[in-house]
Amino acid sequence: SRDLKRTPNAMKKHLRVLFIEDEEHDRALVRMLLSKITCPKFHIDCIGAYEAGLEAICRAEHDVAILDYRSGDRVGLELLHEVRARGCTTPLILITELEDCDSRTPAIAAGAAFCINREQLDAAVLESSILHAAGRKRREVESAGHLDYLDMTERKKAEDELRRTRDQLDREK
Repeated sequence: SRDLKRTPNAMKKHLRVLFIEDEEHDRALVRMLLSKITCPKFHIDCIGAYEAGLEAICRAEHDVAILDYRSGDRVGLELLHEVRARGCTTPLILITELEDCDSRTPAIAAGAAFCINREQLDAAVLESSILHAAGRKRREVESAGHLDYLDMTERKKAEDELRRTRDQLDREK
């Protein structure tokens, strides 16, 4: 196994990952794969039940959530739809058995950041997917904050212009 030590650029040193999976051997596999990565460190919480997973995602305590395409008698795509319908914005990664990209398109359309084919699942793929999903979310949050700043800046400019106009009108009286 190759050393997966990385120095992420402007990324947290610890990322919280939620894994919703009903099979213990799959939870153990993902824990083992993430333990191979030394930087950033991943703190993983595993939940085996659909409803508990839905609630955990919507609490927004994790940087990324990973869903299994099939979890018990439910389908990860259902959970994906329900999470987005509730307005939860945690980045979601779907692990699927489906090889055909067209079969994964509904998951991406429903808001999954990535779909990973179970047969291609390894530490590097998992790490890359998590880091890209978390990074994309971080950039969205930073952009929203920048837009708020721009809105405040534009508002201040407009208020200053209004104040100057009023002052000028007062002087002309």
